[in-house]
Amino acid sequence: MSDLQTRLEIFAEFLDCAGVAFWHYDGEMRLIRSNHPYQESLQQLFGAAESKERILDYCRTHDTPCLGPDSAALLWMASPYQVNGVLTDIYVIGPVFPSVISERALTEALQKVHISPALTDQVRELLKTVPAIQYMLLMQYGIMLHRCLTGVKIRPSEIHWLARPSEHHAPRTLEQEVKTRRGTYAFEQEFFRIVEEGNVDGPMPRGGSQIEMGFLSRTDPLRHAKNSMVAELTLVCRAAIRGGLPEDTAYSLADYYIQNGEDCTNTAQVYQLMQDSFKDFTQRVHQQKKKSYSKEINDCIGYLELHLGEKLDMTALAENVGYNKNYLSTKFGREVGISISECLTRLRIERAKLMLRSTNEPIQQISDTLGFGSVSYFSAQFRKLVGQTPSDYRNRRQEQKEPDQNHLSENS
Repeated sequence: MSDLQTRLEIFAEFLDCAGVAFWHYDGEMRLIRSNHPYQESLQQLFGAAESKERILDYCRTHDTPCLGPDSAALLWMASPYQVNGVLTDIYVIGPVFPSVISERALTEALQKVHISPALTDQVRELLKTVPAIQYMLLMQYGIMLHRCLTGVKIRPSEIHWLARPSEHHAPRTLEQEVKTRRGTYAFEQEFFRIVEEGNVDGPMPRGGSQIEMGFLSRTDPLRHAKNSMVAELTLVCRAAIRGGLPEDTAYSLADYYIQNGEDCTNTAQVYQLMQDSFKDFTQRVHQQKKKSYSKEINDCIGYLELHLGEKLDMTALAENVGYNKNYLSTKFGREVGISISECLTRLRIERAKLMLRSTNEPIQQISDTLGFGSVSYFSAQFRKLVGQTPSDYRNRRQEQKEPDQNHLSENS
């Protein structure tokens, strides 16, 4: 058995443990083998739901994985394998549901697929066993599959989203909207409670963090993702304010993420940014709750966060807080343990870390935006507080999405 076959066997076993099917096709999309016990029925659904043709068309012209929904509300991940530039094999993961699907929704989805009534009944029962996999986890499966096939590690943004097959969308009735969204409110309350409490140790709630496709955009998955992000950030921002984060800071941070979300070019980038924003808001509320600072000092820090790119103006800062400059400097140092200028530098570095991991802006531009004056000074301050250069930080964060900490008084 070759090394490639061994890697794929191990990967297939891994997927099987997660209850996910794995398919091997030749370069013309003819099935070679599958680990699914009911592969014949799913094969018919795979073809009838217009997935096979779209995946084959994509794999003939690309060398990275693709992901997309079919007309039966299922998600399929596929990765091409080429030998000397010629497509020889196609490997497919799925099907999976992007969220838990109701009996009603499953019936409606199958009505859009042209299969026989007998097969419809059989498939309906079969699909009840199809797992619901979070979007980002499925993306990781695609990255792992591509690594098995090529030895190359790719980013989520390199996985291409295949648009859903075109279809006519009849207007939904109010009853349909309500039934489809049932249970969402309870999930959202749990989701935003974590932010409000600053619970950095609690697991991110699972099940429905992504609004079902069609509510925020009928035909464009990227627009849907961006609209979903705006909706989520609006509520996360309010939860953070309830948790004690200063209003100006919360709104400024939400605006920052929304603006960067609009610059995203694929859904993977948007959903990763959504996860980053959730962690960032939660961490900031956590830090806020740990502080024993007075209202005036919190207002002072909030002011600094809103003016990171500007030269420190102690007169304006003192007037905003309501103290004279000397008293404010003394009070700030006594409560926070560092000077105002050092606090500003650390806040700038934290924002730089955020920009390095969530945008593709050049380091020079980040330095200028945050008012460091020169890249060399920016790099020196970044290395002093983070322990590595901005370039190293960005590269390592892209290689591994480790949790980031946002400690205002770290190293103090």
